[in-house]
Amino acid sequence: MLTGIYDYKIDAKLQVDGYETGYLKFIADRKNLKILGISIAINDANAIAGEATLIISKEITLKDLVSTIHPHPTYSEAFTILAKQMMGEVMKEKLGKPLVKTLLKIERAL
Repeated sequence: MLTGIYDYKIDAKLQVDGYETGYLKFIADRKNLKILGISIAINDANAIAGEATLIISKEITLKDLVSTIHPHPTYSEAFTILAKQMMGEVMKEKLGKPLVKTLLKIERAL
């Protein structure tokens, strides 16, 4: 499993609305990157609950969500931000594997 949390205290929309805290949490399958669960803890969570339901019901992956456009400032832009953050972690893990390290060394030597 892969877990990621977006802290809304840095979010522009949350600040504009005068709130101070909240989070968005994804749980995804590490192998296929499918998002398996979403937790939303913010005021006005109902504004993005529909999109969360759609993500789960349509078996959207982190990779799919990264390419989704969300306007700024909105609470829903956190979906894309968190997906990008989690994909970054996946890439770091892959880059740390011995074969990838070797291939990167070979590429740099060329």
